[in-house]
Amino acid sequence: MVKLVRLISRKQSRGFTLIELMTVIAVASVLMVLAAPSFSNLVKSQRLRTAASELYGDMTFARSEALNRRATVSITPLDSAAEGSKDWAKGWKIVLGTAAAGTTILKTREAFEGNISAPSGTSVEFGIAGRPTATTVSKATFKHSDLPEASWRCVQIEPSGRPTNKEGKCP
Repeated sequence: MVKLVRLISRKQSRGFTLIELMTVIAVASVLMVLAAPSFSNLVKSQRLRTAASELYGDMTFARSEALNRRATVSITPLDSAAEGSKDWAKGWKIVLGTAAAGTTILKTREAFEGNISAPSGTSVEFGIAGRPTATTVSKATFKHSDLPEASWRCVQIEPSGRPTNKEGKCP
């Protein structure tokens, strides 16, 4: 009879003690504290990748539209209300025609979050052959003040008109 009581009491007392639970929580919190700084750099790096990939995709779209419509298509950085300058990180718009005369907006991209900067510059214009005109900006480096140069992104237009998206600072 005593053995039967011991077997029943052992089966009913399954689970964790308070000390075991507190130990697991303490170890998990230490691991999370160690992982947090690298996670924030990952988020910043992904924001840069996203901004550069969006510009790359929109440059490809603008080039394709110039070829399909047999017309000039321009990508122009949006004006920053505070500074009055044009910054690719503040967003851009794609217009049919030249940047100065284009009235038909094909696409607009809003500003990106998270302290991303890119050089100010003029528009990128693709002619009817899909090649950039002589007056266009040929490259833009997306950077974040908290990340090293190796994490920056370079969006560049080749003379053929094909955009590229590479890691690092533009040459």
